Amino acid sequence: MPEDISLIDPHRLVPYREGIGQRVEADRQDAKLLARYVSREDGELRLWAPMTPGEQRFWHLLERRVTLVRAKTQRKQSLADLGSGQSDVDALLAQRDQMLVKMDRALKSEAKGLG
Repeated sequence: MPEDISLIDPHRLVPYREGIGQRVEADRQDAKLLARYVSREDGELRLWAPMTPGEQRFWHLLERRVTLVRAKTQRKQSLADLGSGQSDVDALLAQRDQMLVKMDRALKSEAKGLG
């Protein structure tokens, strides 16, 4: 039978380290810190579970959307004020907007399947 796997939030562990007065960050001290944290906070740890295929599809789509939005913003900034070529830039950005609308529909569809 596999062991349960818990996730430890580093944003909670750092204040815990500071709270007990540990200043050194080294492998041996980190291992002791983790052991101490787990022994005292065992009931508060969140169990990890792998994502379902639907969750994986959702997160993959979401990551692709983030990439598309960043690329659109970069292109918009880098191609600003082209004068006569601005209409071509606007058409390119409009295509990206259409792709974002399609991705949003796909994300909504995936989200409905998850809930």
